[in-house]
Amino acid sequence: MAASLHPILSAVGVISVICLSHPCLANESLVQTEGVSSGVLPATTTAPWAANLDLGWDSKYVSQGRNNLAEGGIYWLNASVQYGNLTTYALVGRGDSQAYTEWNIGLEYAVNLSEHLEANLGYQRIEGYSSSRCQDNELFAELAYTAALG
Repeated sequence: MAASLHPILSAVGVISVICLSHPCLANESLVQTEGVSSGVLPATTTAPWAANLDLGWDSKYVSQGRNNLAEGGIYWLNASVQYGNLTTYALVGRGDSQAYTEWNIGLEYAVNLSEHLEANLGYQRIEGYSSSRCQDNELFAELAYTAALG
């Protein structure tokens, strides 16, 4: 098991070094946030390795019932690498109308409980920058049901 995690941990390290050393990707503040996901991660894959890159924009950055940015919205970039049921990801968000950057770096494990029911367990580190710096560690669990429309 430890030998199979080495390539994944190495990939996270490389992504972190590349992203954190880029001069135009930092210097902004974190407001209380919850995990961000662009969709349901598949619990099983046909190939052992998969990579994903998502881009997105939200006109307002709303979580937990409140708008987290005083002005404008937020752009998102998510890069993830999946090996079987284990996914590691790095997500960065940048405010489009104010100085704000947020990094979410995490690890997630998916378990198929039945044909339509999936559980995800994970950890993510959140770093935020604006007028001050803020950080958080989160353990999370998700339960997803996929309805079959017929």
